[in-house]
Amino acid sequence: MAKVAETAGIETLQLAYEPWRRYGSGVVLAVLALAVTVSTGLWPVVVLGVLAGGWLGVRAVRQAVLCGPDGVLVRGLLWSRRIALADLAGHGFGTVLRFDRGGRLRSTPLWAFRLPPRTARGQRVAFDCLHALARWTDHALAREVPLRGRRLRELDDAALRRELRLAGSGPGPLWERHRRQVDREVARRELAGSTPANGSTPAVGPDPANGPDPR
Repeated sequence: MAKVAETAGIETLQLAYEPWRRYGSGVVLAVLALAVTVSTGLWPVVVLGVLAGGWLGVRAVRQAVLCGPDGVLVRGLLWSRRIALADLAGHGFGTVLRFDRGGRLRSTPLWAFRLPPRTARGQRVAFDCLHALARWTDHALAREVPLRGRRLRELDDAALRRELRLAGSGPGPLWERHRRQVDREVARRELAGSTPANGSTPAVGPDPANGPDPR
């Protein structure tokens, strides 16, 4: 784990196992992929095995979780996922919680630390990385969620509906407080029957996805 810098109050972290452990895993995976394909005796398969082994070896070396002012980048063995700070919802055991485009809660597993090595030092490194990620996530959300609350009056109706879905599915008391703020803003618009300060759409009504607008 390494603290690289701090930008706009958000730490930049690079969480990963020690280089020797990642390089060792990469070599093992590359050798296994090559051994499986060589045993077939078919040169086209062997060539594919060499390519697959090299790809897996590089992916194993690059496994990490990168945290910064823009969000989280999860580099796994087979795929990577970038989670913007605006879509970050929290953390779970070995996972990062995020919102999808529909505002539903999803989890992204951190396989690099979910299955720690059997050695005591490897398990300690995995625990320390997950603990640092949890602290970073809590700190980032404690800064980001109140900012979202202060921007509620600037949102148009569609954006406010999405914010209501996010606040309703977000875990923990921080999101619960934000949900109450969004509820108050929705009630204010419905009571006033006025438009947002920056838009010309009518006041928020029921979400079209959940049924017709009675108006």
